[in-house]
Amino acid sequence: MYMAYPLKAVAKAKQSQQKTVLEALKIDPVKYHDWLLNHDGTTKNDTKKMPEGTTGYYLGTPYIGYDHREPNGDTKHAYGELDRKGVAAMNCNGFVWHVMYKASGLDWKTAKKRIPRVLYSEWNKMCRDNKVISYKYKGKDAIKKALKDGHLTKGDIIEIHSSYDNHVGFFWDNKPDEDKFWHSLGVNKITNIYEKGVIYSVTVYKTYSFESKPGKEDNNEEIYYEEQLICDSRYINRPNEIISEDT
Repeated sequence: MYMAYPLKAVAKAKQSQQKTVLEALKIDPVKYHDWLLNHDGTTKNDTKKMPEGTTGYYLGTPYIGYDHREPNGDTKHAYGELDRKGVAAMNCNGFVWHVMYKASGLDWKTAKKRIPRVLYSEWNKMCRDNKVISYKYKGKDAIKKALKDGHLTKGDIIEIHSSYDNHVGFFWDNKPDEDKFWHSLGVNKITNIYEKGVIYSVTVYKTYSFESKPGKEDNNEEIYYEEQLICDSRYINRPNEIISEDT
């Protein structure tokens, strides 16, 4: 089942020809959300034919830093540069990449070329070139601001920058203000939204086009995207950013 609820400001998105992440990558949003819903530990599909001792297709996969993209349920190709066939290991953006790869319908070698990893310059370029709809929140309470704003939808990609590291995962609740995050940190798991250290900023990348769903439109709301995304190993600086003023 495809879970969604309407977002405001569809008119603004149309006028500026903005795209969701899935539109930019030519990924069917229904296939994307169905893949996630069928592998979050709540369906029989998630544990069917799983290796003995594993929690789920993704859930419970050990976290290993750098380029690892092999969940418990798919260890046959060594997708990441540091992966080994038969060994389950994922870092945070390896998890996000694998989900988009599976939803894309592409063979894995083509997917490695076409689907960039979040937090890297190729991802930033893709967002800039396609005017991807995103929301950025700054400060120690950036997570609270993102939850309060009402723009989050199940499956949206959340990027966190902190004094400790950068992190990414999926917003995973049916209500925009519920604090639930599916990510790889320690192991693949569903928790509240967090990252170690002091939070600098949170960016939400939209994955669903609300134009096909009925909903009340609020012309006072606007959807923005950042004109420039400059990648840094510890922090992404976005000139012209739109930041929530709520405290």
